[in-house]
Amino acid sequence: MTKPVIAIDVDDVLLPHFEGLVTWYNAEYGTNLTMANNHPVNITPWGADNIEEAVKRVHRYFETDAFKNEKPYEETGPALTELGENYELTIITGRDEAIEDITRDWLETYFPSVFKEVHFTSLYSLVGKSRSKAEVTALLSADYFIDDNLPAVTEVAASGVPSLLFGNYPWNEAENLPENVTRVADWAAVMEYFNGRI
Repeated sequence: MTKPVIAIDVDDVLLPHFEGLVTWYNAEYGTNLTMANNHPVNITPWGADNIEEAVKRVHRYFETDAFKNEKPYEETGPALTELGENYELTIITGRDEAIEDITRDWLETYFPSVFKEVHFTSLYSLVGKSRSKAEVTALLSADYFIDDNLPAVTEVAASGVPSLLFGNYPWNEAENLPENVTRVADWAAVMEYFNGRI
């Protein structure tokens, strides 16, 4: 019997990524970014003249030991191991293909042989190769989707895939969630959601 597919994001779902980025970025560029500045619409707080410059700055963080040594949430590993017994787990990350090797190495270090596939959508690509997570979930025929990005979750949910909005972050606040979207505060809530579904 084929296992149902759960597509899972990386940053701020498997690990607390943005907090480390903000800390480094503020120290490096003298800005005052907060957790609310993730997935920016307004580039002004990033102290850059345009989105391309801000993205290039962020890409510098990817070269640091701080980035390479980011640790997953403590409860992520046990949760994924348990989910993997009944579901096929796949990664769909907004990370750029430029850090594909680093990302794959990180996943294999902390979650060896957990994920069947890893897909990069290059949300903030410098070379124009980005694609939507809804497009990838459709290609995978994913049965569920877990992400912290409200617009991505909304788009995937609109295609009929039950979607979990991960975390109570400043960037994904919403008074009312779209149809087919369930907020999960942490991995314990994820496990509660999937409990008894198979």
